[in-house]
Amino acid sequence: MPNYASTYRHFLSRAILWSQVATHLILPLFVFALALYANLQLRFVSQVTAGIAILAGFLFTLLVFIFQLRADVGQSTTMGVNVALKRLIDELFVTVGHAIIVSVTLVGWLMYLSTTMQNEGDPLPAAVSALICLATSHLIALLWTITKRTRVAYGELLH
Repeated sequence: MPNYASTYRHFLSRAILWSQVATHLILPLFVFALALYANLQLRFVSQVTAGIAILAGFLFTLLVFIFQLRADVGQSTTMGVNVALKRLIDELFVTVGHAIIVSVTLVGWLMYLSTTMQNEGDPLPAAVSALICLATSHLIALLWTITKRTRVAYGELLH
């Protein structure tokens, strides 16, 4: 089973996947800097918390389905030895697991923030808002990668 950092390298050539690095790391840092520059102050934290909590629940369900798919592919005698498909499913599993960690951490942090605020509509400090934007943009990038890997794995299943 690969770890999350290994998903930034191609599993055969071991070349760094710069599109992954840009999407998962550089883009969220850019969003963070932009939010700081714009002095963005988020409001209504509980509504954001609810949305991300629902997403985290969906991701847990997806993880179970991916686990079952990997078990089925591993035991299939008709699939043969499709190393690329198995690796894609493993990377998909790791990416979804990472997305769950990010979303649950973000939900916990947002819950803490919402309980310490005086009023629901009060703005958060700009630095805190920028960090939330960073984490959220990283989560969105993970969802993009999950969708892309699912599409590629489906294509491999058809062959």
